[in-house]
Amino acid sequence: MVKIRAIQLAVISAIMSFSFSAANGFEKMAGCLVASQNCEAFRSIRKQTNPGHIRLEPGIFYPLKGKNKADAATHYQVRIDALKVPDRWVKVSCGKPVKCSAKTRHESVGKQRSKGRKYPGKKYSSGRSGKKTGGNGHYLLAVSWEPAFCEGHRGKAECKAMTAQSFDATHLSLHGLWPQPRNNAYCNVDSAQKSLSRRRRWNSLAPLELSAQTMEDLKKVMPGVKSNLQRHEWVKHGSCYKDGSAEVYYQDSVALMAQLNGSAVRNLFSGNIGMHITSRQIRESFDQAYGKGSGAKVNVRCDKKGKLVSELWINLQGEINQGVKMAELLKNAKPARNSCDGGIVDLAGYQ
Repeated sequence: MVKIRAIQLAVISAIMSFSFSAANGFEKMAGCLVASQNCEAFRSIRKQTNPGHIRLEPGIFYPLKGKNKADAATHYQVRIDALKVPDRWVKVSCGKPVKCSAKTRHESVGKQRSKGRKYPGKKYSSGRSGKKTGGNGHYLLAVSWEPAFCEGHRGKAECKAMTAQSFDATHLSLHGLWPQPRNNAYCNVDSAQKSLSRRRRWNSLAPLELSAQTMEDLKKVMPGVKSNLQRHEWVKHGSCYKDGSAEVYYQDSVALMAQLNGSAVRNLFSGNIGMHITSRQIRESFDQAYGKGSGAKVNVRCDKKGKLVSELWINLQGEINQGVKMAELLKNAKPARNSCDGGIVDLAGYQ
């Protein structure tokens, strides 16, 4: 009788387990998840618990166990071998399911930060082009004068949306914050994401995990968000930025743009719309805003015809954070050569 009772209990347990799995819609998956973001790995989806503050590292391939729902899944379950309890949940926006056959995989070290400790992981494909530059502190802040940009990109969503009353019609816009040297790009980015970025298929790049506030701020200073420029800039340049966090990368970028648009530099541009300004005037506005010699760190760039001021490439050096002053970053930066002698500050609309 005891033996029969044990068998009955085992059968009941199996049925309950199957029913629970079916009710919750868990679906097993094979292959790996290649992380495209520095996203949190939860032990519990409902409670959002993350013991050890574990985050996936962009470019690292994690064994994929399944998804929480067969249809309209919100989370993938991955295995992080170095953890005592290896199964973790990540949002589906965290990465892309791919094959990770024994033929292509090779051992590497993936770093997962947790209270100062580093967790080894496995990397199954290289796709590595750059090296993170948290140590050298050299950056280039590329900013655009959007009306000039739109003269040659009339089909872009952001250009179709711009009016004379738009923020980007009277303020400098963020193109990107680029860790230097320039060939330091696509750090730990898998080949699929890199290919999409280079072929300008930015809508197909993995979405970024940004807070609502950061995204709102970014939309204001980066009109290219309408074309998913932020995804491309993150994959190419942000992946090489300090701690590998898209949130930090764009918070820092937005903070720098706020300083720039609150300075004599922006005043020069907004006060001379439709008129010609020289590179010397632009550099002098930097000296006025940030101290003597600051303007020498700026490369003034014009459109292909050489008639319109299109971009400013600003050399910066130092540790970028929320409290840092632009003047400090310009002080020790490398001098830059101008690409043009000046041009017209274009106005919204097509000339």
